Amino acid sequence: MAKKILVVDDEPSIVSLLKGRLEASQYEVITAKDGQEAIEKTGQEKPDLIILDIMLPKIDGYMVASMLKSDEKTRDIPIVMLTARNLAQDIKAGMESGAVSYVQKPFNSDVLLGMIPMLINQKKKEKEKREEAGAGARDDVQGENEEEDINKEIKDIYTIMGKFDEKDKD
Repeated sequence: MAKKILVVDDEPSIVSLLKGRLEASQYEVITAKDGQEAIEKTGQEKPDLIILDIMLPKIDGYMVASMLKSDEKTRDIPIVMLTARNLAQDIKAGMESGAVSYVQKPFNSDVLLGMIPMLINQKKKEKEKREEAGAGARDDVQGENEEEDINKEIKDIYTIMGKFDEKDKD
C-alpha cells in the first residue's frame, strides 16, 4: 500500500510540482490549500506525512502543526515545514510547533524526496516503542536520540547538496 502524503500550500505551482514528484515516487498525494482544510483532511485521510507551508490562509502552518501535535490521533504524523521564511526565529518556531524538518523555498525536490522515507520510518518506530512500553508518553530519550540522528543525516544531505556551510553542521 502506498504511503499517503498531505501537501499543504496555497501556491498552485508548488502543489503541482510536489504532487507530480511524489506520485512519480509511488506516494499517494492529497492536497490542501489552507490551514483549515489541512486539519480537516488530516483527520479524514490520516496521512503518513505532511508537507506544510507556514504562510497559509485561514490558519497558519505554525498553528496547524501545533494543533495536530496536540491531538492524540494526529500527533505521530511527521510534519515537514516547506516555506520561504528563513530567519532563525522562523525555523525555531517551526520546530517548536512540531515539525520534524524545515525546508526552505526554493528547495531541491530530490533532497525533500530523500528525507521522506526516513521521516516516516522514524515516527513509526517512535510510536511502536511508546505502544510497547505502554507509557503513552509523547517522547522518550531514545526517540529524541533517533530524531537527532535523522536531523544529522538531513544536514549531511543538505551539505552534500551545498545547502549548509561546514560551520552549520553542528
